[in-house]
Amino acid sequence: MSTRPLPRALAALLLLCALAPGTAAAPPASCFNGERAYAQLKSLCAMGPRVPGSPAARKAGDWLLQTLRGLGDEAWEQPFTHVVRKGHPMAKGHPEWSTRGLPMRNIVCRFKPKAARRVLLAAHWDSRPFADMDPDRSKRQQPVPGANDAASGVVVLLELARCLKAKAPSMGVDIVFFDGEDWGPQGHLEEYFLGSKAYARSLGRPLPEAGILLDMVGDRNLSLPMEPFSLQAAPELVERLWNTAERLGFGHLFLRETGPAVQDDHLPLIQRGVPMVDIIDFDYPEWHTLRDTPAACSAASLDAVGKVVEAFVREGL
Repeated sequence: MSTRPLPRALAALLLLCALAPGTAAAPPASCFNGERAYAQLKSLCAMGPRVPGSPAARKAGDWLLQTLRGLGDEAWEQPFTHVVRKGHPMAKGHPEWSTRGLPMRNIVCRFKPKAARRVLLAAHWDSRPFADMDPDRSKRQQPVPGANDAASGVVVLLELARCLKAKAPSMGVDIVFFDGEDWGPQGHLEEYFLGSKAYARSLGRPLPEAGILLDMVGDRNLSLPMEPFSLQAAPELVERLWNTAERLGFGHLFLRETGPAVQDDHLPLIQRGVPMVDIIDFDYPEWHTLRDTPAACSAASLDAVGKVVEAFVREGL
C-alpha cells in the first residue's frame, strides 16, 4: 500500500463529521481472544513469507482454507491469474508468468450465506516479495515475513470467525482474504491490490452494506487514526467504529484525528460501491522490512481491534 495526501480543509471537514458522539447501546460481552490470535499469527508466519507462487504461500493458503471450512457456513477459494510484466523483479526465471499469468487466489468464508443484508470483513494474506524499505540495502531483495503486514488482519478475522461459529451473527458476514495486495514494486500501483480488484469484479448485487479492511493492526505500539479515503466513502461507519472503540476502552488506540490517505485494498471495493473503512496503523517502522515479524506485534493490539470489530458485527447493521 502507499499514501496520498488530501487537502487540509477536506481532511478537517471529514474529521469533524466523524467526531459526533454515537448513541448505540453497549455491545454484548466479547468472546474474542487476542492471545489465541497472536498464537495463530506466529503459526502463520512460521510457514514462511507468503509470496505468490511460492511453496510457503501454497502451504499457508491451504491452511487458511481448511481452517475456514471448519468455521464458516461456506468457504472456498477464488482463483485468478495476474499477467506479470517482464520487467517485474520477480519475473526472472518465470517466463510463463508473462504469458499464462501467475496463479493467485482469494480465500472466502461466509456466515448466513442466504441473508440479504451483509457486511464484508477483509485483510490481505500475501507477503511482499522484496524488503525494499529495509535499512540494510543488501537484504532488499529478500521477501518480507509479513507479520503485521498483514497476517495481523488475517488472524483477527480467523479469531472472529471462531466467535461467529460459536454464536451466529444476526446478519450475513463475508470474510475475505485477498492475495496479491503487495505484489507491486514502488512506482507500479497497477500491480497492487490484485486480489481485491478480482473480488470487486466478481461481486453481484445486492452489495455488502458495509465493509471493514484490517491492514497492519498488530503493531506493539498501535495507533489508529481515521483514514481519509474511508472518511470520504463511509463517514458514518468510521464514526460508529471509533465510538465503539471508545465505549470498549480503546479510545487511546483509535485516535480522533485523520491519518495519511492510504492506497489499499479498500479502494477497489469503494469504487465498486461498497462503503469500506480501512483500519490501519501506517506509522510502522518495520513496514516492508525483514523486521516485520511477530516480535513487532502484540496480542493486546490484536485483542483491541478484534473486540471492536466483533462488537460492530454483534450490533448488526
